[in-house]
Amino acid sequence: MSYFDPLFLRFHPLVNKFCTMYRVRTMEREDLYQESRIVLLEAVQLYDRDKGLKFAAYYKLLLQHHIYNLLRKDTAMKRRIDYEAISYDFLHDKNNTENNLHFYKKVDASSPESILEVKEATMDYFDQLSDFEQEVFRFYLEGLDKKEIAVRINSTLDQVQNAYDRCRQKLKRSLL
Repeated sequence: MSYFDPLFLRFHPLVNKFCTMYRVRTMEREDLYQESRIVLLEAVQLYDRDKGLKFAAYYKLLLQHHIYNLLRKDTAMKRRIDYEAISYDFLHDKNNTENNLHFYKKVDASSPESILEVKEATMDYFDQLSDFEQEVFRFYLEGLDKKEIAVRINSTLDQVQNAYDRCRQKLKRSLL
């Protein structure tokens, strides 16, 4: 494949333009360059001169569609929780305690501004919870486990677990 690297260098300005124009949250710039290389390889393999489209235009079209697909996947609501989710076990694993500190905002308790900031974030957090989530969260703070909460509020364990997970996600977003 001695032709590939010089060909990619020829399209480097186009790739750079797309990488600057579009920001895919789950990918770094080097990842986008790698995706661009994959699309270029695909374009080389699938290009048909008889279709009347120049190779540069064909590659640009494939690359643009590929980036649009990446953006769609990145911003899809049903996948958003996958990108923001953190394992409960990972957060509470004693071996990972120091590694987990970067997930939480560091608060300087000595300044009144930071204390007010935390209070505002906490108030916003409770406003984000549904009535059911507030009930699950309140019982959890009282020390009940999820099975006991399910019995107490006449719900299934899965419903309580899902509400608990949503509470965690909303708390994380309000503190970060």
